[in-house]
Amino acid sequence: MHVVKKICNVSNAVIEEVRDLIRDHDLGNQPCPVNWCHLGTCDQFAITYYNDPSWDVTHGPLGKNTKYNLNLITSYNKIIPQLKGSDTEFLLTKKFANSFMWRLIRLKQGQAYPPHQDKAFHRIHVPIYTNSDAKMAIWEDHSEGKKLVTEYHFPVGEAWAFREDLTHSAYNCGPGDRWHLIGISR
Repeated sequence: MHVVKKICNVSNAVIEEVRDLIRDHDLGNQPCPVNWCHLGTCDQFAITYYNDPSWDVTHGPLGKNTKYNLNLITSYNKIIPQLKGSDTEFLLTKKFANSFMWRLIRLKQGQAYPPHQDKAFHRIHVPIYTNSDAKMAIWEDHSEGKKLVTEYHFPVGEAWAFREDLTHSAYNCGPGDRWHLIGISR
């Protein structure tokens, strides 16, 4: 796979369903709702879960500080009740059938994730809200062992994949929060 690749277009129906979810649960403005699968902070919400939709993923079989285990993380594939029967469920569980552990992640205005590497999987990003100054930076290998940092902006209405084993970071220097559906794919 190329370092970054557009996978497909995403329907307005999916974008609106997830935006409704953010609005209906006021995810951006209040503590995490009861029975929501949140991942440690109110900036990450589980969209697929392991067993019980009220579990925080850190209390599931992965636990805190547990290294990725392919058999365990691929079992995070049940859609939350709020999206059962939706176009979003179809996209995440049928179109992206080899993906799992979907999360809705917010990167607040002015926030950045430090450069890091994840395990040897691919990440899929489906932007829900973004701006032109919300970008990914990926350190790519080039000739003579040099690394080149390339910035990518993922627009709403498209799904993108990249190799998460490469050093990468994200930042949001624009107005408003960036919300992406993010899943892991083999």
